Amino acid sequence: MRKIRCIILLILLGNNASAHNPQVSTISIIQNENNKWSVFITAPLYTCQSTIHENYPNIKIDSINAFETQKLISKLVNESLMFNKDSNVKLINGKIQLAHETTLYFDIQSDKAEFNPSEIIFKAFSKLANHFTLLKIVPNKGQQITYILNNDNKFSYPKIKTQAMTISSIFNFNKYFDIVSRIGVRYILIAGATFIFFYILFKRKIFYKKIQNIFPKNSDYIREFTYSIITVMIFGIVIVTIMGNPNIRPYTKIYENIEEQGWLYYFAAFPIMLIMHDTYFYWTHRIMHHKLLFNTFHLVHHKSTNPSPWAAYAFHPLEAVVENGIFIVFAFSFPLHESHTPIFFLFSVIYNIYGHLGWELYPKGFNKSFIGKWVNTSVCHNQHHKYFKGNYSLYLLFWDRIMGTLREDYDMAYEEVKNR
Repeated sequence: MRKIRCIILLILLGNNASAHNPQVSTISIIQNENNKWSVFITAPLYTCQSTIHENYPNIKIDSINAFETQKLISKLVNESLMFNKDSNVKLINGKIQLAHETTLYFDIQSDKAEFNPSEIIFKAFSKLANHFTLLKIVPNKGQQITYILNNDNKFSYPKIKTQAMTISSIFNFNKYFDIVSRIGVRYILIAGATFIFFYILFKRKIFYKKIQNIFPKNSDYIREFTYSIITVMIFGIVIVTIMGNPNIRPYTKIYENIEEQGWLYYFAAFPIMLIMHDTYFYWTHRIMHHKLLFNTFHLVHHKSTNPSPWAAYAFHPLEAVVENGIFIVFAFSFPLHESHTPIFFLFSVIYNIYGHLGWELYPKGFNKSFIGKWVNTSVCHNQHHKYFKGNYSLYLLFWDRIMGTLREDYDMAYEEVKNR
């Protein structure tokens, strides 16, 4: 029965799903030198198509051409954008350009000589989940105002004068709890499944193969698990601060449609991410081993001198921020589809747990093979935890080998474990 439960846990790993990044649209209301106002709206094409579907459920998006799509989007904007609760304010001279980032332009026509957009209501995107609308008002004279439309999709000047932007408007707590739960469940399932398999179900049968022939104490497991949960919570803060904030999200390189870069680029990005992360990890890891930083940043992780799967995320909060810094590097360095990071970090956590497993899974002789001599192993990382020096790599041994930090007794230790 216990074996069956373990198998069920492993099957559940396949249900881990990636969190979708929030979509951001921008409404810019600009006053020109003649004191006339215009509206520029930029929105992801997917947002526009979803809006059409929400408002016209009987229309199949794939069955209408670009011209009909433009007409429907223009109609929705005209019907849903209202200024100062005045139905006499009209949008005229409309222009629209369909693209991955769709752009709409309108002039504002009012029968009042001194028209000012003091209250704005925009309902076109109000039914969409996981979506922000960023409002910018740029008067000819005066300060630009940037605001996030609230849940009612309304804006008025008095609110911005008397109320600063709230934490909830720049940090999506619902998104935070969603991401934390996904990362946490993923980690607990994978680490938990390996822990149950190696440390509970078959611990006696395979004990002789354990890298260090001793098991950690229960207090070690508790400490590792506690710090792991804290790490997951910090990871969520970093991710939501970047991807859930509409003031930051538009400046990232994350894109939504695979066709934008193509499938070849999509798959080619993964090895690039691996090399970048491996480099980032090696050098930040070595820096944290400096005597001025080690006790503050890295000592918590090294309390696991005989690591278990729960040690994979057992970081001090400051180290957790450093570790998740690679997400920021990814987000701003080169184009990545919104599914790249969830898939890559799924692979990353699996390999990280393997590195702290306490058993070597690669076959005998792998460490000296043409490929294997460049691949980090559980024996290699276990030595790092045991001796504190050398073997700083994560996925590959490239940096350890060229920087001379690979332990001289690594091959001997690997062979000793595999010859048991």
